[in-house]
Amino acid sequence: MPGAGQGQEDQNATDGAAPRRWRRSEHAIWREALDDVVVADGRGCEAPFALAGGARLWRALSEPVGIGDLPVIEGETHALSELLEDLCQRGVVDRLWDK
Repeated sequence: MPGAGQGQEDQNATDGAAPRRWRRSEHAIWREALDDVVVADGRGCEAPFALAGGARLWRALSEPVGIGDLPVIEGETHALSELLEDLCQRGVVDRLWDK
């Protein structure tokens, strides 16, 4: 399955600072089907899950991107920052900070 590279992760975080950019984890494995994506942490830490309507968002995360540049998932009830945090906790998206 396709995956993407990873940059500096949480080790560059400063207390209370918000991440500047986000990117798919190099450990993420995924399959895209129409507008949906099925994603899993390739290290086996989490079960695969569907990111319904998230294909555009997932494609945008192939490179480091700021939250303001990410497409919104239609019908998504959570804030984009909450969704990104959830994806980080699942091990499929990395937080990136500027040096």
